[in-house]
Amino acid sequence: MIAQELEVSLHMAFVEARQQRHEFITVEHLLLALLDNPSAAEVLRACSANIDDLRKSLSNFIKDNTPQVAGTDEVDTQPTLGFQRVI
Repeated sequence: MIAQELEVSLHMAFVEARQQRHEFITVEHLLLALLDNPSAAEVLRACSANIDDLRKSLSNFIKDNTPQVAGTDEVDTQPTLGFQRVI
């Protein structure tokens, strides 16, 4: 069973990927969404992660490396194999 906080993060990752017209949802999308999860952010801070730097780096990586779907039709964003393995 998936905890409610994780379920919300998964949903937000999919929503963001679709809004950006990304062909795929990746592990990076999930980590970016988890940065808005208070429990996950707390764990990352405990590991000395800089949340703002991590958010910026992930956003740039996704922008530079994730294919976008052309057109105006609704996007059917698909999870990558890596994303599926993490879940």
